[in-house]
Amino acid sequence: MRTVRALVAAASLLATGAAEAQTCNGVPYYEACLDAIAGRPMGATTPRDPARIIDGVFRTSDTPPRFAPELTFARLMVERSVFSYPSCMGGRNTDPREYNANVCTGPFAPAGVAPYVDTLDWGFSVTARAYADGLLVADGDPCGGDRARCGYEAPWASALVMDLQGQANRVVVFPITDHVSDSCLEAFEYSVYLTNNPASRAFAGWGAPPDPSRWNAAVLVRGFTRGWTNNPQSTGTVADMAVHPLEMSPGGEAVADSIATVWALPCGVTFRYVALVPGNYGNPDGRCAFHSSEYEFDAVAGLNEDSTAVCPDRDNDGFRDAACGGNDCNDGDPTIHPAAVETCATLRDLNCDGTSPRCPANTTCVGGLCAPDCVEGACAAGFTCVSGDGGSASCLPTACARISCPASQVCGPAGCQDPCDGARCPLGQVCRGGACIDPCAGVLCPTRQHCEQGRCVPNCPCVACGTGTECNEATGRCGAPGCAGLMCRPDQIRDCGGLTPRCQGVCDGVQCPLGSRCDAILGRCVVDRCAGVSCPGGGVCRDGRCERPSVPDAGMDAAANDAASDGGGTVDVAGRVDAARDAGMDGGSDAADLIIEDTGGCGCRARGGEAMGRWGWCTLAAMALRRRGRRRGA
Repeated sequence: MRTVRALVAAASLLATGAAEAQTCNGVPYYEACLDAIAGRPMGATTPRDPARIIDGVFRTSDTPPRFAPELTFARLMVERSVFSYPSCMGGRNTDPREYNANVCTGPFAPAGVAPYVDTLDWGFSVTARAYADGLLVADGDPCGGDRARCGYEAPWASALVMDLQGQANRVVVFPITDHVSDSCLEAFEYSVYLTNNPASRAFAGWGAPPDPSRWNAAVLVRGFTRGWTNNPQSTGTVADMAVHPLEMSPGGEAVADSIATVWALPCGVTFRYVALVPGNYGNPDGRCAFHSSEYEFDAVAGLNEDSTAVCPDRDNDGFRDAACGGNDCNDGDPTIHPAAVETCATLRDLNCDGTSPRCPANTTCVGGLCAPDCVEGACAAGFTCVSGDGGSASCLPTACARISCPASQVCGPAGCQDPCDGARCPLGQVCRGGACIDPCAGVLCPTRQHCEQGRCVPNCPCVACGTGTECNEATGRCGAPGCAGLMCRPDQIRDCGGLTPRCQGVCDGVQCPLGSRCDAILGRCVVDRCAGVSCPGGGVCRDGRCERPSVPDAGMDAAANDAASDGGGTVDVAGRVDAARDAGMDGGSDAADLIIEDTGGCGCRARGGEAMGRWGWCTLAAMALRRRGRRRGA
């Protein structure tokens, strides 16, 4: 509130340089507003809530706490703001030790305001409030208590609008005061509004549920009585904190930025954009009402509901910075985030999984698709063997044999397609870049929020559940009634998404992306190395390799029968050898102890050992039996 009296006093103060820091303790209006913020009834003498009124400098509840210069500050949106006080758009205080006496440096173009409000640097900017008819509000006019006429229901008409650079539930305002004798009153001369749609020209209503598409009035919930520093040498930078600690002794001198105020909307609903309107209509109650026509503030920052520092999303791709609990591994590049599409042709990590895409063994990247190698020039039905660079030959869907797909697409049976077209991932997973992944892996959400589809969303009951569903307050998720108590088998997962809870197999109804298959044991889609592989001679593809069919020869049968007649093993009519010992494989020793098992062909393993190739152990077993037969006949 800039009055003639204040300007004269300020000019006199600056000329003499004899100012002393103002103390607000004991000022009736100041004390009454602190009581209102603390929830202390009028006239009560009980102590104020120390969680609401903090006699110290601002800090977050992070571990370790962050001081004001370490926050992510909001950025002025010039195109959404109203600059209705052209004679003084910005300024800087003259003495950080003072609670008052700042000097205006305007007027200048609106584009020049940002340097004064985008950082915590003792600079400030000013705007004025307008009546409902567009005229500027008279200083101190309460409009007969009509908040609509006073401009409090139209933040788009007389506010500076700022981008918090990330979703926030709370906002901290670092004010500047310009009076000499009554600056204590100016600590609360704001009304704060939040939205996710800064272009909105609609007000959600007083006491209405939060509406992200409209402007919502925040509530004044906390105050730090010593502003952001009580060190008169502090400059407002992180680098300076080591030289000039922000907090000195408990009795340190109050400074020009005045009391730091924290504003909030209820529960876990978060917003990205904030508007500051001059004047306080009586928030959190009438004891804080201060109908100033204009204000000054230094900087604004978003906070989470638990008063931790907000996690920024500086590149506006919808994913928060991994450096503070999000899952965006490069918050300076909007093309890099967990939802980015990758193919094997991508040369860098776009989806933040820590790896650059590459094809598995026995496949080659062709047009973004990992194509299996042709086997003796053959491919499965619907695939064509196509020669590539370096003499390679790969099995491509026939529709892809003569075409080249654009970036971010691969060629499938129907031609060029998104690598996730037609895919249905296991429950809780999504298809991105041709792979089914858990989008919430590594995401840390603020208090009263949980992760869905890679983003933090409000818990119920912060938001109402849909018809036919109920809130599971343990998880914060809405789901089918009774789902929280449903027990499923280890090979099943619980599905609470519908109106009736159910258990389902991991791979039930799953259609993995092109080139992959569902593994029920691992609970996810894995690369199918046999996709498109056609083995010659009736061979079977296993893990990308062709293996010969299981057809026992006469020599094997004879050797097995001979071994069985000598007590060396038993063979059933299907040719199953339950046990065989080769006493002569290694100079007559018993070094090789084998079990031959029917695993759908000739699948063998060493007792207590690792599985060998389908033909490795079978060949050794046959050799052992034949050698024994030859020795017995000698």
